[in-house]
Amino acid sequence: MKKRMFALSMALLCLCLMLAACSKDSPAEGPQAVAEAMFNAPNERLCNTDSALAIGLGVETTPEQREKAEEAYQQMIDNWESDLGKYFAPNCLEPALKDNILTQHLGQCTESGQKSEVTSIELDDKDDSYQALTVHYTLDGEEKEAQVKFSLDQDGLISRIDIQ
Repeated sequence: MKKRMFALSMALLCLCLMLAACSKDSPAEGPQAVAEAMFNAPNERLCNTDSALAIGLGVETTPEQREKAEEAYQQMIDNWESDLGKYFAPNCLEPALKDNILTQHLGQCTESGQKSEVTSIELDDKDDSYQALTVHYTLDGEEKEAQVKFSLDQDGLISRIDIQ
């Protein structure tokens, strides 16, 4: 009887250890959703090329072109706000858009006609103030990856994004 109890206890201990070793933390909902939005392209809703104007020596834009671009840009901001704004700390979404962090990959894919699709997202490192993710995606069928660090405020909302 003692041998059975000992064997059963050891089997349960081994099972618990295996389950603990196999379980890996997942990214928080906000960083996961934002990373997916950043690397699934094209996405006209979140990256509208009409919101950009040509600049340079000798390039002239009409007031109508500027107005159209401003309207498209405002619509893009509104779309980000409605789709993913709940994951950002106050006053942190618009600076990320203005710094081109959120739309850089989307814009490049849109301009070049490439398709990008997230295949998986792994949590590499985390603490209360950040989550570091590896985003695996295909770019026109070719496997790629990007390291993205999400800085978080005290409420777990995104305050900054860095792509390494």
